Amino acid sequence: VTDVSMTNIFPSDDRIYISSFRRVGATDVYSFDYTGKNLPFKAKSGRAEGEYTQGLNLVPDGDNVYMIDWNSVLKYDKEGNYLNSFPLDGNGFKFLGRYAYINGEFIYIMEDAEKGEDIITIQDSNYNVRLQKSLGKFKMVTYMRDVTGDGSMTPIMARSTNPMIYQSNDKAMLLGYGDT
Repeated sequence: VTDVSMTNIFPSDDRIYISSFRRVGATDVYSFDYTGKNLPFKAKSGRAEGEYTQGLNLVPDGDNVYMIDWNSVLKYDKEGNYLNSFPLDGNGFKFLGRYAYINGEFIYIMEDAEKGEDIITIQDSNYNVRLQKSLGKFKMVTYMRDVTGDGSMTPIMARSTNPMIYQSNDKAMLLGYGDT
């Protein structure tokens, strides 16, 4: 795996999945057994049915692999054969890639930029939304940064808060608004 800007590793019971990002919109997924043998993973990036636009994260779960993409989850068997997909509850939110997968449920944080708030959603394995709740408002702040390297300062907009979900086995913890 060469010429990548970021690599993520996702272990399962009998194999290791690796996703490598060469650039935005270009993700490759590899699969290896625990002896290092390369196992084919057939899923490909693209825009056709069964293809992912950018595999942000993988979730191995028994004989299935879930690919969390920008606004959906694609389900493959462990060899990368496409099974089905479902949208993450959209409602105009932007999926930020902050998620957990616990006991067959997806827990994720989305941003409603229009309202200036973050929303946490729990979606069950039948793709039904079980919970959706505001985590609170965020503010956009401006700071100055030398982005060109020539000493000139450019205003940059950034969020004042950025909540994250941390997962350990079957527990999740939400951090980011001064309370846990």
